[in-house]
Amino acid sequence: MDEGAQTRPEGVGSAAGVAGGGGAGGSGMGAFRRVMACVGVSPSAGLVVREAARLARSCGSELTFLHAGSERERVVEIVREGARDEPMLGSVEVIGREGTPDRVILEEARRIDADLVFAGALKSDPLFTGIVGSVARRLARNADRSLFLSIHRFPPEGVARTIVASVMFDDRSRAMVEAAARLAIGAGARELHVVREYDPYSARMSETTGAAGADSERWEHVQQTATRFELANFLEECARRLGVADGAGALERSGVALRTECMAGRGGEEAARYAERVGADLLVMPAPDRRLGVLDRFFGHPTETLLEQFPCSVLLFRRLKKGEAAPGVGT
Repeated sequence: MDEGAQTRPEGVGSAAGVAGGGGAGGSGMGAFRRVMACVGVSPSAGLVVREAARLARSCGSELTFLHAGSERERVVEIVREGARDEPMLGSVEVIGREGTPDRVILEEARRIDADLVFAGALKSDPLFTGIVGSVARRLARNADRSLFLSIHRFPPEGVARTIVASVMFDDRSRAMVEAAARLAIGAGARELHVVREYDPYSARMSETTGAAGADSERWEHVQQTATRFELANFLEECARRLGVADGAGALERSGVALRTECMAGRGGEEAARYAERVGADLLVMPAPDRRLGVLDRFFGHPTETLLEQFPCSVLLFRRLKKGEAAPGVGT
């Protein structure tokens, strides 16, 4: 790779100090350490640049831009133009590298140790593009770190007013809820919804109701009540890990209302519908724990279901420690 393409324009430095590392959480840590934003030369490039700046500021993170193509100097100009509205853009690195875009993006994210990749996306891919997938969709299938796909509907002067986080009851989702809470606070969001799907056709239900499904409505009510109880315990555990006695109260004091919901469903479909129903600006979900292939499209992997049509911008979350690569995921 051309070393000259990696150098910073004169006067370029870290954006971390401008972004404010302590704004998104009680411990002084932001939601992410370093955002790498992907910018092409297109009519929406200026919007992508400004959104990336607002996201990095909300996360309390460093910001780096990547242009996967041959027009780095034009992207540098676009970034400098964006500095009129976002002063932090006057000191941000712009990397240029040619090659297959999704491969270049993932390789550069690993090289600079970005824990969040930001890219623009369409709400749904055109028919012929959908056969092989747009760059954004290919990133979602292969990324080994968190990925923010924006459909360019950020609210004025912010990142999100309403954030929905769809959780599993595991350590990965605990880290995801922590990041979502920090982002909600840093972004000045109004609401954070934490939702959990449960399978109404689970083995427990079959064993209880029998093959004929007798009294299934009563059992579903029991199952929903149990899931609500589990979700409350899960959120209490998340708060304890952050050293906070009252998570909802801590969010409320920062101006963010915490909402919870449990719903019958599988694979994230109901969570996506819920996000659309409440007018969410951002849906946060666990990233796939491996690369997705062609068979996952036919057998309905949850991420593939989501990729068919985004209800809003999407953050596929994967927590990485500094310098760590996700296990089992590569180029």
